[in-house]
Amino acid sequence: MNRGNNFRGNRRGGRGRGRGGFRGRGRGGNREKGGFQSNFHIQPEKLCETEACITEYISSCEGFSGVLKSCYSDFHVNEINLNKEVGVITNQQIPEAFKLKKLEKPPTETPMAQISQEKWDAILVMLESKDEVKVELDVTEFTKDQRSEVHQQLKDIFREKIVSSTVVDGESKTIQLQKFSKNASMRNQSVQWPKECGEYVHFLLSKENLDTMDAVMKLGNVLHIKSSAFNYAGVKDRRAKTTQWLSLRKVEPWKLLFKTKCYKNMHVGNITFKDKPLKLGQLWGNRFKIALRNVTADETLINTALESLKEKGFINYYGLQRFGNDKEVPTFKIGIKLLQGNFKEAVNLILKPKKCENPTLDITLAKIIYEESGNAKKACEKLNRHTSCIESTLLQALAKHASTDYVTALEAVPRNTRLLYIHSYQSLVWNEVVSKRIKQFGLLPIVGDLVLIEEDNADQMETNSTVESNCNEQSKDKEELENKTDKSEKESMNTETATDLNAEEKINETETIVAENEETEEMTDNPPKVKILTEDDLKNYTIFDIVLPLPGHNVIYPNNEIKKIYEDILARHGFRLEMPKQKVKSYSLSGNYRKLIELPQDLEWKCIKYNQPRDLLIRSDFEEMIKIKEPEDPKDGKFNSLVVKFNLVSSSYATMALREILKIDTSTQTHIKLNKYHETPNTEPAKEVTSNSLLTDKDKFEAFKMAVFGDNEVEDEENSSKRKIDEVETVVFKKMKVEDEKKKDEGIKTQASLV
Repeated sequence: MNRGNNFRGNRRGGRGRGRGGFRGRGRGGNREKGGFQSNFHIQPEKLCETEACITEYISSCEGFSGVLKSCYSDFHVNEINLNKEVGVITNQQIPEAFKLKKLEKPPTETPMAQISQEKWDAILVMLESKDEVKVELDVTEFTKDQRSEVHQQLKDIFREKIVSSTVVDGESKTIQLQKFSKNASMRNQSVQWPKECGEYVHFLLSKENLDTMDAVMKLGNVLHIKSSAFNYAGVKDRRAKTTQWLSLRKVEPWKLLFKTKCYKNMHVGNITFKDKPLKLGQLWGNRFKIALRNVTADETLINTALESLKEKGFINYYGLQRFGNDKEVPTFKIGIKLLQGNFKEAVNLILKPKKCENPTLDITLAKIIYEESGNAKKACEKLNRHTSCIESTLLQALAKHASTDYVTALEAVPRNTRLLYIHSYQSLVWNEVVSKRIKQFGLLPIVGDLVLIEEDNADQMETNSTVESNCNEQSKDKEELENKTDKSEKESMNTETATDLNAEEKINETETIVAENEETEEMTDNPPKVKILTEDDLKNYTIFDIVLPLPGHNVIYPNNEIKKIYEDILARHGFRLEMPKQKVKSYSLSGNYRKLIELPQDLEWKCIKYNQPRDLLIRSDFEEMIKIKEPEDPKDGKFNSLVVKFNLVSSSYATMALREILKIDTSTQTHIKLNKYHETPNTEPAKEVTSNSLLTDKDKFEAFKMAVFGDNEVEDEENSSKRKIDEVETVVFKKMKVEDEKKKDEGIKTQASLV
């Protein structure tokens, strides 16, 4: 029997393919412990809008069908800064202010008292030499300030032509000089920063199909800079084309422009200099350009719906992204446990094995072991040393500390992730309250409603009020991420990149959940001041002025029936209106206010026809800069699309604006079904056969294991492989049974396959 040679890559292979075996990774770079991989996947059941209390609409206009985010190129986001300037890449040039002036020929006689004429002559010879020559100056007797003065004077005279560094060898100290070269150490190649330029480099980053943290790590990799050195105003989603501002301290513009050219899905431009870095939350909002595919309505209905949106706005619901990507454990359930102080139950929810998870992954096996035994150390034995995700971080923290010290273990989870859990619960409460408020009282102000006292703060109440507190945590959270995530391994954990909506069915990974208006939203201890409306006030305000509180210990509730709605909802989970401060400060909520209705600004739209499901419908700002042609609009195209453009303030959701015109659920599973419009239906009846899958045939599975792993391996490795396969086999059979029963219920007939 020719064991293993008829399969690709055995577990003995390195990174890629080794001796026999199926494709995977063996020792050195495996994604799971032992290199065993499977294409096993069950699409996770996700929340629908009603489960997030998203139920009402403003207008009575008829809705229509359209596919949202069919391709990531259908969703464009450009940041709008506090000056209401839209971030658009228009150039990739080094600013004139930073270009180094041409140096005059250095003097032949030494101009520096610290350098003898002999050494000066040696420096001049070094500059003319084609060889790599070094000149050393003895500065053992110099103070640190005197050495710094020498470095500075040399930079003033030679600028970028030479680099200098202090070398310490025991008691002696020397300044080593050498010609600038690409081979010289990066540490030695700092140049004099122009006095007229601020020390912080601000630039625009245009990216495709990458979230902000992935992009920052990739940039840091080629620039040899820690990811924590980057500052940004907001976090942008992955499945989109986005442009946002970033800042770095004293990084030469040419490095940003040229060293990042290796990435085809990231582009840097519009470099400027400022005295201060960006801070999280320092943006007004975002400009959206969104294409809806296979739109079923005629232009009359489309125009009516969008004119209504332009005039009446949309309910400012928190979108489904706010509540996680899995109905089984939505983020608000974890938030409830944290706010209740039930930290053990919160940990158990985070570590709960999910039906949709690949049972061959080491993190899945570890979570199963922890659920069954409660033994974190035993669970951690299953983890690959490269595994980096929230669950692995939490398991390792539990193993390190006492297994019952849940509070300390949770501190290992990045702070913004923990905040996301509790803010998710606040968002759920807010959604339910606004739905009941509109259903019972309509779209007019009523006595006891709340409005902001300072109207100038209205647009920024959930942005500017958070800047100071957010920026204090930004570096901390990025350092946490950097310490826990190795760049190359993070890439290998996310190799399945979604390029279209149907590809979402293949994704099974832990993600940081971000909204479309993606800055981290954090409640401030000093929310804006509000006014309670009286009967006399009603004539001076409209529904666009009304705000509703996010529950917390530092907010005022409406002085009407809405307050009772809050009380009833919070009481369901054992909370009071005051939401008293927790013993664990991290889980206390101060609260904030949010507009009931939002109006999209600068709303425009057009209908475009197209022929192929992946035809480009929107140009990005970068594509426009490099003169890529505007997408064509073939009048005889097979399908109709709608391209809408609008601005939203921070923390509002573009999907909720589109929901108002479509009148359909915005959940991913809904649009995955809609995205199959171009597929030709199979009219032939399925042939019902007896399932003969390898995973349901014990003898066949044993033969498969023998073919893959052979019987001539080292005994320990063979035993280890057997234990791994046995564990996987047990879980897979359970999963297959569930899946088969589900398919039978749905009337799906199974077909024989090799695996």
